[in-house]
Order: sequence, then C-alpha cells, then structure tokens
Amino acid sequence: MPDTPSSAAHRRRAVYLVALAVLLLALMPLTWPVRLQPPFDWKHQTPLGTLTADHLLAFGVLTWLASRAWHRRLFAVVPLLLLYGVAIECIQLAVPYRTADLTDVVADAVGIGIGLLALALTRLREGRLQRMRDLPPARR
Repeated sequence: MPDTPSSAAHRRRAVYLVALAVLLLALMPLTWPVRLQPPFDWKHQTPLGTLTADHLLAFGVLTWLASRAWHRRLFAVVPLLLLYGVAIECIQLAVPYRTADLTDVVADAVGIGIGLLALALTRLREGRLQRMRDLPPARR
C-alpha cells in the first residue's frame, strides 16, 4: 500500500511524540514509589556494563517508527537517533537527580540496531504479503 501524505504525517507525529516521551522519561527521578515498583529487574549486566531494557525498548521503537516515517532517509535517521541519545545523556548531566552514563549510549545504539532489525523483518513481511497479493487467485 503506497504512503499517502496524511499517513506519512501521522507517522512523523508518532515519532515526535515517542521522542518527547523518551526525553521526559529520561529526566524523571529514578526512584519508584513503593506501589509502582516494577516486578522485574530493568538492568541486565553485560561485559560492557549495565544495559537497561528501557533504553533498548525506547530506541528500538523510536528507530522503527522513524524509519517508517522517513524511509527514504534512513541513512540520516540512524545517526540522528544516536545523537539524540547522546544529547539526552548530556542533559542528564545538568539534572541533579540523574547521572549520565556511556553504557546508556551503548544501550541506545543496541536499541537502534534492534529497531533496524524490526524494520528489516517488517519489510520482509510486507514484501511477502505484496507478492501474495500479486499472485493470481488460483495460485494463492
């Protein structure tokens, strides 16, 4: 299905909203109220340090959405998202209750990779569906 100008605009708005949500979450205090404690550990220890699931999820979703919104400019989207992750860490330097960490930038980069993998799988699936639509009804 071809993109219409309105669907591309909706995708771009979704990217902006998710990027704003990521920024707001990055600036929130780290402590959880007792009743809101997550039921699992967000942090995963790796040889590079601690990678957090929130960075992986946030930048994976952000990459997937941005690559769908600006699919012809993927070469520019990826470095901009990585720069966005670095900018968030720099902003956290100025926030008294947050700390900046290089492993968070690594987790952002891994999340971007996950988003690109999700994009590749999405495109593969869409290609298969398109080929199925192009087959004559007797061959489906």
